[in-house]
Amino acid sequence: MEQHRIIGEPVGVELAFKGGSREIKDTMPVICRDKDYVIQYIGIWKIMFDRVISMNAKIVLEFGTREGYSTRLFSKALSLTGGRITTVDINPPKEPFTEENIMTITMPVEEFSGFYCDILYIDDWHNGFHLYYELNRFAKLAKVVMIHDVSLDNELMDAIREWCRHNMVIYTIYPMNGCGLAVLEIERSGAFYANKNEATSEQGGTK
Repeated sequence: MEQHRIIGEPVGVELAFKGGSREIKDTMPVICRDKDYVIQYIGIWKIMFDRVISMNAKIVLEFGTREGYSTRLFSKALSLTGGRITTVDINPPKEPFTEENIMTITMPVEEFSGFYCDILYIDDWHNGFHLYYELNRFAKLAKVVMIHDVSLDNELMDAIREWCRHNMVIYTIYPMNGCGLAVLEIERSGAFYANKNEATSEQGGTK
């Protein structure tokens, strides 16, 4: 069975910004006022948004908060499924979140114990060694892992390929607009269920 595939940049990304799904159009102006930025990322944001809906995801865990663009995107999608997102970063958010389904944890990811989730979204260090560490420690707690900016550095893709090969995980690469997104199908590989016997307590957080 083919372990991975690469999906090219979709046709009509700019048209998606002008006439895409209403949920994304309603959300994007709130999280980013720069139209060029929105056009650059709309394709990837749509993949993230649609996956939450298609999975009926209830719990998203994010590593790397920064401006909170993806945090708010997930929050919007999760508001339609009755879910919530916990975002972890070594620094506090630049601006407090007002959304009730967003929880923040300020600590290094190395000190975070993790918990079971539907989607783990990684967008923090952009370092191959650190990414491999995160996958090794947290990926099997998620049904799906999404990793942003994988096209920026070969070492990120090397870490993904190596980890997925060792763990027989299927993955898809979306090399959009120079940044790229990797989607690892942990649940489909069986790794998620194989790891279910190891109890991991869920950490809380503060808004």
